[in-house]
Amino acid sequence: MDILLLESYYRQVLREKIQTYINQYEKILNESIQSFRIQKMKRIWGSCNIAKRTLLFNLELAKAPRKGIEYVVVHELLHFKARHHNEYFRDLLSLYLPNWQRAKASLKETYLEYS
Repeated sequence: MDILLLESYYRQVLREKIQTYINQYEKILNESIQSFRIQKMKRIWGSCNIAKRTLLFNLELAKAPRKGIEYVVVHELLHFKARHHNEYFRDLLSLYLPNWQRAKASLKETYLEYS
């Protein structure tokens, strides 16, 4: 199968999953974003630009379990409430995604192909 065709498929499927979680958690967290993008990244699953209110997600998330994708979406959205990975940030994760440690661990099963 053509690699570009496969990547296009992964991107489409991942976009739908991410959008579903964003719609759900924007309401729960009372936060909103301007947009999100998906691209190949070597070392991280996602990032947040607080000033532009945009999120960036790794294409490799398409291969991750749903709970891992949900975790990354919630993690990045929570940066609008808490910028740093401190105790407050982890408390928020525990409040909004009680099994976040398990979800985060599930990402370790997903190989970062571009690293």
